[in-house]
Amino acid sequence: MKKKFHRLVSWCLCLAMVIGLLGVLPALENPVEATAYGGGMAGEGRIVAHGLDVSAWQNPGLDFQNIANAGYKFVILRCGTSVRKDICFEEYYASARAAGLDVGAYFYSYALSEAQARQEAYDVLSYIEGKTFEYPIYFDFEDPTQIDLSYDLSARICRGFMDVLHDNGYLAGLYSMSWILNRSWVNTSGIRDTYEGWVAHVYSDANNTGITSGQFNIYKEQYQSVYGMHQYSFTTYVNGVGPFDANVCYKDYPSIVMSQGLNGYAGNDKADPVISDVIYSDVSAAGYTISCRVTDDIAVKRVSFPTWTEANGQDDLPEQYMSTQLGTKNGDRYTFRVNASEHNNETGAYITHIYAEDRAGNTVSLELDPVEVRNDNQKPVISDVRIMELSASGYTVSCKVTDDWGINSVSFPSWTVANGQDDLPEQFLTTQLGLRDGDRFVFRVNTAAHNNETGEYATHIYATDCAGNQISYEMDFVNVMDDNEDPVISDVQITDVTEEGYTVSCKVTDNWGLSSVVFPSWTEENGQDDMDQNFIFTQMGEKDGDIYTFHVKTADHNGEQGLYHTHIFATDCADNRVIVELTVMIGGKITLIADSMYSLEEGLLRGVTSHTTVNELISEFENEGLEILNAAGQAAAGSEVIGTGAVINLYQSGEIIDTATIVVRGDLDGSGVVDTTDYMRLKAALRGNFLFDEAQNKAADVDGNGLINTTDYMRIKAYFLGNFELY
Repeated sequence: MKKKFHRLVSWCLCLAMVIGLLGVLPALENPVEATAYGGGMAGEGRIVAHGLDVSAWQNPGLDFQNIANAGYKFVILRCGTSVRKDICFEEYYASARAAGLDVGAYFYSYALSEAQARQEAYDVLSYIEGKTFEYPIYFDFEDPTQIDLSYDLSARICRGFMDVLHDNGYLAGLYSMSWILNRSWVNTSGIRDTYEGWVAHVYSDANNTGITSGQFNIYKEQYQSVYGMHQYSFTTYVNGVGPFDANVCYKDYPSIVMSQGLNGYAGNDKADPVISDVIYSDVSAAGYTISCRVTDDIAVKRVSFPTWTEANGQDDLPEQYMSTQLGTKNGDRYTFRVNASEHNNETGAYITHIYAEDRAGNTVSLELDPVEVRNDNQKPVISDVRIMELSASGYTVSCKVTDDWGINSVSFPSWTVANGQDDLPEQFLTTQLGLRDGDRFVFRVNTAAHNNETGEYATHIYATDCAGNQISYEMDFVNVMDDNEDPVISDVQITDVTEEGYTVSCKVTDNWGLSSVVFPSWTEENGQDDMDQNFIFTQMGEKDGDIYTFHVKTADHNGEQGLYHTHIFATDCADNRVIVELTVMIGGKITLIADSMYSLEEGLLRGVTSHTTVNELISEFENEGLEILNAAGQAAAGSEVIGTGAVINLYQSGEIIDTATIVVRGDLDGSGVVDTTDYMRLKAALRGNFLFDEAQNKAADVDGNGLINTTDYMRIKAYFLGNFELY
C-alpha cells in the first residue's frame, strides 16, 4: 500500500538473507459462533484469516498458487489509482480465483474534494463490474496531499467514496495508518460505526519471513476488536518471493458478504423492501407528485410508479413502466411526478401503484387510492420581466411564465406612444409571439417595424394557458434613444477562493442605464462543456447599488478543479457592451510549462540538474506564488542552488493544495551540487550503512534502470572527476 521506492535499497541489501525462507502463519484461534452483522470497523476479537495485498508493484506473472500453498486465504488487489486502472488488476484477479483465494480490492486515492472521491468511486465500479469479492472494497486514504486536509474535508472525501460503493451494493471500507484512523473525524462523521476498517501498523518484530505465533501474540490484542483488518508488515516473503504487505483479518468477511448479498453476490436475502410514508403533493390539473420512503435490509435497486387513468382502462400505461416510470432517489425517499400531458390530458381518477425491488430481486407493491385530477381555473403567472439590448434599433423583452396546467402562448403587442396604436398589428396575439426557452419567453421589438420612430414605446404581455385562462401584464414605457457609450467595469475583486468555488464582484456604471451584468464561467478542461448556454439568464450578478456580485460554484462545473474562466459582460439599455476576462485557479496541481525540461510524476520533480538555482527552477512552472523549501526545510529564493529533497508547495487561500519533491540526479546530500559527498554516501548505502528516502533513491539511480548499484556509484564519481556526463 505504501509507495515502494523508498525501500528499494533496503530490499536489495536484505534480499540475500530472506530468499528461500518460508512465511510462518500463526494458527487460527477457535472460531466463535456467528452473530447478526451490524457493520462498522470493529473486529470480532479473533483471528479469522491471513492474507496479502498486492498491486502492479509485484509485476505481471505473480504466482498466486504459491501464495495459497503458503497458507494465505485471501488477497486484496489494487484495482487502480486516481490516475488509472491498475495494469495487473485483471490478471491478478483471474490468477487469484484460479488459486482458490478469496479476493478484496483497494483503490489508492489522490482525491482532494468530495466530488473527486465520488468520481473515483464510479471509476472503481467500472473496474470491478461483473466480478465478485469476498472481502470489502477499500478506499486507500494516505497520500501526502491528503493527510493534512481539514478534518471536515477528510471525512467528506472518505464518506463520498464509500457512500457510492455502499449505494451500489458493495461492502466498503477505509484503509489508512493508525494515527489517521485515530483522528476524531473518523468517529464524528459516522465512518467508524458504518464502514469497515483496515489499519496499517507495522511492528518491529514483524520480520521478513512473516511472524511467528509467539511474536504475533505480543501485540495481536491491540487491534482484533478494533478493526476488521490489520496490515502488520511491508516486507514479508512467501517461499522466497516478495516483499509483500501482510495482513491478518479479524472478521469473517466471506460469510458477511454472501449472507448479505453484497459485492456481486445475490446472497440469501429473502426479505422484501418496505414502502412507507407515502405523500401526495402539487395536485393540479397538470398532474400530481408522489413521494414515499423505501427501505431494505441490503439495498434498494429501483422504485417504479406505474400510473394510468381510470377512463379507457390502461391504454395510457407504458408497457415498460418498470424501467420508464422510475422514481428519483434522495436518501431513502423516492419521488415521481405524474403529468396529465403524458395521459392524453385526461381528467378524473388517476391510479398509481408503487413497486420496490431490492438487489436480491425481492419485490413488493403498494396500490394507492385514486387521485382526482380536475379542470384548471387558475391563470398563468407572469414574473421576472426584463428589458435588454435597448438601442436605437429597438429592445428585447424577456419574462418568466408559469402555469399548473401548461402554457399555450405568450404574446408581446407593442406600439409607439406617438400617433396612437397605428403601428400595432390587428392580430398581435398570433403575430407578436415570444420565443420559448424553458419557462422563459423572449420577444424583440424592432424600431424598423414601427416606422423607425424614437421616443416612448409601450409593450404589454399576454399569457394564455392550455385551459384558455389568460392574464395580461402592462409594462412601463421604454424610451428608445441613441446611446453609443459603453458601461464602465471597475474595482474587480476575486475573493473566497476555495475548492468549492470563488466570488467575483465589480462596480458597473453607465450614463444611460444597465440592462444586465452577467458572469459566464467555465473550466479550462474540456473547453466550454460546462458553461451554461443560457448564462445571460442564469449567471446574472446580484445587484447592490452599483456593485454586482456572482458566486462561482465548482458543483455547477462537474466538481472540476484547475483553471476557471469568468468573463464579466455588462450591457446597458442601449445594447452597448463591455467585457472583462478573468481567470482563477481552483485546487489544481503544480503544473510545468509546455516545453519544460523537467517531468513531474507521482509527486517527484525529475530532470533538475546540478547547480540549478531557485529562479531557474521557478521559470519552468505555469503556477504563480510557488514556495520553495530547501532540503533543510528552509525557504529558498533567488540564486540559491536547490538540491534533492527540496520541496515545492502550491498554496490556495493560505493552505497547501499540492506539493512536489525535487530530485537532482547524482545529488544525494541535498546540496544541489554533485561532489565527493554524494558518491561516498552512495557507497555507504550500498554497504548497508545509509538508508535513502524516496527522492534520494531516484537521485541515486543515475542510469534509470530501477536499481541502485556500483554502476551508479561509478558514474557519479566519474561525473565529479569530469569523465562522464550525467545530464
